[in-house]
Amino acid sequence: MWRAVARVEPRLHFDALGAVLACGAIVPWVISSSPAGWLEDTAAPATHPAFWLACGVTTTLLVHAWAARRWCTWSEFGSPWPVLASAAGVVAFGASSIEVARSASLLAADETARRAAVSIWWGLWGVSLIVGGFAGRCAPVRYVGLVLLGVAAIKAVVLDLAGVPPVWRVASFVGLGVLMLGVAVLYGRVSGVVRDKNAEKDAPEASSASSRPSMLD
Repeated sequence: MWRAVARVEPRLHFDALGAVLACGAIVPWVISSSPAGWLEDTAAPATHPAFWLACGVTTTLLVHAWAARRWCTWSEFGSPWPVLASAAGVVAFGASSIEVARSASLLAADETARRAAVSIWWGLWGVSLIVGGFAGRCAPVRYVGLVLLGVAAIKAVVLDLAGVPPVWRVASFVGLGVLMLGVAVLYGRVSGVVRDKNAEKDAPEASSASSRPSMLD
C-alpha cells in the first residue's frame, strides 16, 4: 500500500515509511519469541508459531527489498533494499537456527548430534551465501558466507566434538581442514572467472565510450 501511494506522490516518501514499518515488524517478533521458551517447546519440527511468524516477517522484508530496488523514490538517501534484504536474512538465519536446534533435540537423544545439526545448518547457510554472492556479483554476501562457514567449522571442532575421543577429534580437524582448503581453492578460481568476465564486459563499453566524438573535436 505504501509503495503504491509513493508512486502517486513521490515527495511524501511513503515508501520510506513502509520500509521503516517493515523493519519494525521485527520488534514484536523478538518480544514474543523467547529463545529459551522456544527451545523447550515440544511441538513437531517446523511447526512452532514463532518460526512461522519469522517466515512472515522475512517474506515482508524481502517484498519491500525487491520493491525498493525497482521503484525507490528517495534516491537522495540511497536505496534501502540492502538494509531490508540484510534484515530479512538475519531474521531467517536466527529463526531457522533456533528451530533446527529445537527439532534436533526432539529427534536425537545425543547431545553431540544436536550441536552438530546447528553447525551443519550454519555451514549450509555459509555455502548458500557464497554461491548467492557469486551469482549476484555481491562481494559482501560472499564474505559473510565465508565468515559463517569458518564459524561453523570452529564451533564443530571446539564445542560439538568436545566430548568425543581424541582420535575422532583429530580426524575431524583433518576433514575440516581439507574442506576449508577446497572451499578456498574453489573460491579463488571462481573469483578469477568472475573478474575476467567483468573485465570483458567493461572493455567494450570503455572502447565505445572512447570512440565517441567529443564535443570539443
